[in-house]
Amino acid sequence: MNDPPPTTREQFTGRISRALGKAYAPGHVPHPPAVDDELARVCGDDGDLVSRFAERAAAVGVDVRRCTAGELCEALVDVVDELGIGSALLNTERLRQHRVLGDLLRGHGVELHEWRGDRAMAAGFAADAGITDAAGAIAESGSLVLATDGDHGRAGALAPPVHVAIVPASGVVADLLDWARALDADGGCAPPACRQLVTGPSKTADIEGVLVTGVHGPGRVVVLLIEDQ
Repeated sequence: MNDPPPTTREQFTGRISRALGKAYAPGHVPHPPAVDDELARVCGDDGDLVSRFAERAAAVGVDVRRCTAGELCEALVDVVDELGIGSALLNTERLRQHRVLGDLLRGHGVELHEWRGDRAMAAGFAADAGITDAAGAIAESGSLVLATDGDHGRAGALAPPVHVAIVPASGVVADLLDWARALDADGGCAPPACRQLVTGPSKTADIEGVLVTGVHGPGRVVVLLIEDQ
């Protein structure tokens, strides 16, 4: 007995469209309706977005440290010394200071684990901290936007007990609407394998509502916010 031919995406989507009483044209992707900013937006794009991000991130448990590009190395060393970081995954390929930061940490006695390859997640659990850049930041919620692609793994922000994120102020947008518009404007680029929104340290609560931090991911998140990028 021969198996039936596999259902194509067009056939599957067409059946759903017809069941809903809608016309279906293969390859056609309808545009979403226009957004009424006055109804949908809580945080406007005309204020001090960097300060709003810092305020909201601090409110959800992030240790935000504002610095200039020239002060970044000193600020990172301060975090390393303060938290006793002896090993780390360094994943900051978006930053032009990436090689400088690697040399700085090695010179400061920090063992850098390799974040690429099959053992990346295991290396993340073995490291004291993950030090990463960020694809952006959301002022409304104090969230980090992280992207996984050929130059950025997930382990640094998920596995170690401490996540240190380096965020240029130029990457802060008002809300997810602005972030979506930025993605739409960059439509010619291939999307990453994964995008994550990280809002504060990992938290969970039991049935009685007792909140515990750091069970499923980093228990401490430090943001170095570079203000003159």
